[in-house]
Amino acid sequence: MSKPVGETSRRTLLKSTAAAVAVPSALAGCAPEDGNRDGNVQPDTDPGVVLDTDAMDTDGFDTDALDTDPVDDGLVYVDIEAVPQDDRTFPWSLCAGAMTASQVLITSKAIISTKATLWIWKDVGRTDAIDRVYEEDLVPGDAGFVSADVDGLEPGTWYHHALVIVGPSGTPNSRSLIGRFRTAPAAGTNEPLTVALSACNGDERGFNSAFGRIAEHDVDMILHLGDLAYNDSAEDLAQYRASWATWMESPGYRRALASTGLYVTWDDHEVDNNWNPETISAARKEAALQAFLETVPTVTGPGGVLWTSWRWGDTLEVFQLDCRSERLPSTLDNDDDSDDVYISPEQMTWLKDGLDNSPCHFKIVMTSVPITKMPWFGISADDRWEGYPGQRDELLGHIQDEDLRNVWFVGGDFHVNFVGKTDVAPTGRLASTYEIAVTSGNINPAAIILLPPQVQYNSFQPRTVLATFDPVLDQVTVTFLNPQNGQVDRRLVLRQP
Repeated sequence: MSKPVGETSRRTLLKSTAAAVAVPSALAGCAPEDGNRDGNVQPDTDPGVVLDTDAMDTDGFDTDALDTDPVDDGLVYVDIEAVPQDDRTFPWSLCAGAMTASQVLITSKAIISTKATLWIWKDVGRTDAIDRVYEEDLVPGDAGFVSADVDGLEPGTWYHHALVIVGPSGTPNSRSLIGRFRTAPAAGTNEPLTVALSACNGDERGFNSAFGRIAEHDVDMILHLGDLAYNDSAEDLAQYRASWATWMESPGYRRALASTGLYVTWDDHEVDNNWNPETISAARKEAALQAFLETVPTVTGPGGVLWTSWRWGDTLEVFQLDCRSERLPSTLDNDDDSDDVYISPEQMTWLKDGLDNSPCHFKIVMTSVPITKMPWFGISADDRWEGYPGQRDELLGHIQDEDLRNVWFVGGDFHVNFVGKTDVAPTGRLASTYEIAVTSGNINPAAIILLPPQVQYNSFQPRTVLATFDPVLDQVTVTFLNPQNGQVDRRLVLRQP
């Protein structure tokens, strides 16, 4: 299993035993918030529920739900779903990311001056017991942010997690929304994996229906391609944090981020619309980056780079690019296209070497802006790969020359959904090299001119997008769902010869 670029600090998991039973943590499912078919999301907490305080101890939890008899089976006996959910103290979902076969990074926010306790557990198929594998007291830092970097997990395993407030007697008073994530399968594993693709989540109504509907499907991970938040008006750290909060507290975000783990890159709106790395002030970029890393669970490599890769068994390797902070728009004025810098030479070398040497059946390249050559080149050409032809030709030429099979690009930014080949009339290996572009919120009517034979599907309306990578059948199934009703808009089955 490949690790992220560079070394990260990982906390070691401590398996609970019956003798150490103090706090619970398990769930048979992710318990997402309820939503109806038209995308309107109901509140997490039922206002009609009245707690019988006579049946509760001084810590605020029903002691009948806790088995005090010592049982040497390693389980914690508690009905975790019966613990009251406190959305004021825990306004965000826990976000799980940076998953490897044994690791996960969890981030969230807690509005509390004391500690909250993180529980991670496995489902045991019971409502009265959990197999808690990890607990850690977390003291919220500046602005309430909490994070835990956990190691020692089992590969290819679904876990549940929550933040809880534990009373003096050791019973839980309240908890956050319960979430779940899966660790990557071990090397040598070949199994179908389903990913949800998302980008461009702008939704002025705040429902974020396309993103939220991910929670209705059993997906192994979310690949988010950027514009997870629109922070264009922010200039300092306090403003970036405030902007992020409006997105993370929305119903769709809480539902999606509780349902599975994610890998995420940034695009422009996490900082500013079409921001220029050569001209942006250092203070503003630093504030935007700090807010990004506080909010989403991702790791940086040597020198703070945001590009890295993640292997899931032998099925797929995800190459998470940074197509924003390393580009040099000034190189667009050069007569020699070979001097173009869309990503740094170091990132390009790393990517090509990774594609060459990956043992995985599928190689997924997360690029926040599409690499596809589009018929409307003049529209924001300088903002995408096509405007930097030297490096675009270098990367696609490498795939062609090395005959690299099953390289799949996934892109965002342009507010369109499509599945198509990277070039208008490709030959050789590029004749079967596809890009899947997505938008979860913002729209671009220019999608209607993306036509066959290059493009097999297009829509400028938001879509919930799922892709199943099956190494046994050697195929990729891409499904576009209408977020208004959850129905299938189009499903394509794609193969590379």
